[in-house]
Amino acid sequence: MPEIPIDPQLPILDELGHELHRRALAAEPLDAHPHSRRPWMRVRSVLARLARRPLLAVPAVALLGGGVALAASGVLQTGSPVAPTEALTPEAGLGVPAAGHSRLIARAAPDPAGGPPWSMRLVHTSRGVVCMQIARLYQGQLGIIGEDGAFHDDHRFHPLPAAAISVVPDHYLSVCSTAGRTSTLEAEGMPASGQLPGARALHRPSQERRVYFGLLGPRALSVSYRLRGRSLTVPVEPGSGAYLIVLPGSPPATGVGVGGAGGGEGTFVPRRPLTQITYRIAGRVCHERPIGSPRGPQPCPRPAVTVPATPRALHRAVHVQLIPAAGARPAPGARPVPGARPAPGARPAPGARPAPGASQRDRALVSFRAPFAVANARSAYAIEIPLRCRGGGVEVTALERNVRAGAVVRARTNPFAAPCARRVTVEVRYYPNATIPLFKLPREGILVGLATLATP
Repeated sequence: MPEIPIDPQLPILDELGHELHRRALAAEPLDAHPHSRRPWMRVRSVLARLARRPLLAVPAVALLGGGVALAASGVLQTGSPVAPTEALTPEAGLGVPAAGHSRLIARAAPDPAGGPPWSMRLVHTSRGVVCMQIARLYQGQLGIIGEDGAFHDDHRFHPLPAAAISVVPDHYLSVCSTAGRTSTLEAEGMPASGQLPGARALHRPSQERRVYFGLLGPRALSVSYRLRGRSLTVPVEPGSGAYLIVLPGSPPATGVGVGGAGGGEGTFVPRRPLTQITYRIAGRVCHERPIGSPRGPQPCPRPAVTVPATPRALHRAVHVQLIPAAGARPAPGARPVPGARPAPGARPAPGARPAPGASQRDRALVSFRAPFAVANARSAYAIEIPLRCRGGGVEVTALERNVRAGAVVRARTNPFAAPCARRVTVEVRYYPNATIPLFKLPREGILVGLATLATP
């Protein structure tokens, strides 16, 4: 029968349990010698010897690493589950977690101060999105520990559901992208509880962590980093290339910041303290190292630079109507679009910016017939309003929802700045290779059609 440790966090109790088990098996049965007490006297002597060890000088053992207080049994009490951070729908936005397609990665990361380790859950959704959730791991579950103001400092373990996902981190460390894309990311100032400040008032963390994580793809083999003068290497998960490294937070951060890089193909150049990412490309092992360091004897090949083709223009009909800002007069001759309503999941694309000095924020009602189907988050339509003055830029409303080919799409744009001229151009574009967050400039989507709009 295999031996099962009592608790991996308490090795002395583990030793005690194995010793008691061994002595009990070696002892004669009590019913054979009812008056014999020698076997149990030997067990008592073992208990007395173990009790004299310094580790058991305090009767109630407390594991206080990272501010996580465990009972003497090494067990955390379970609190209420974490609530999802936003409403999810199957055919819009991120979608909903697909049943049976969420899992923890095989390799957990130990916490620098002890206590429950950290782990990452990969959540696959109904819209072809993969989200990385990172939190503390306890008894096979991912969750948040109530400390530093989280859950009113109840020091309980709160399970984190797969539905607690968002495009960018909010209350919990969750980063999402379209399936198949790779990334290497980092989070500084991570509270030991696993909960981000978000909109809730938390205390300043008593201890902070630096978390390095990502999905490097099937060609990645390992990630190396330096800690206190030592070089350490951890293997990535085969297939996904998932990795997770948790280091002490130093110096103290003013808040939680998440950054890094994402892309579809190719390799990543690591940023310190990561010192090397090892890949196998075309059957050959190669290494990527930080900028400024020697490339080494086995550098990874650099992909050829390609110039994107000029986007196509379909010249389809697009109908628009101005919705003036409060107090503004409607445009002359403006007619409503029948049945116009906000598109579910419509949201501004990251990086979209208003024109400086704008005093009004108008909207537009837009309708068009979709030439292509949108079945998941890998493609999308967007309504774009180029700003041809005040520094340029573009106002973008992303229609992050499924669309049937040939269907009439009706949507409101997000508020846009008052234009420089009396007419504004509204463009509808289709992105066959969309990303999350959506849309990188220059705009490379297919131009479905455009229309001009008179403004007050």
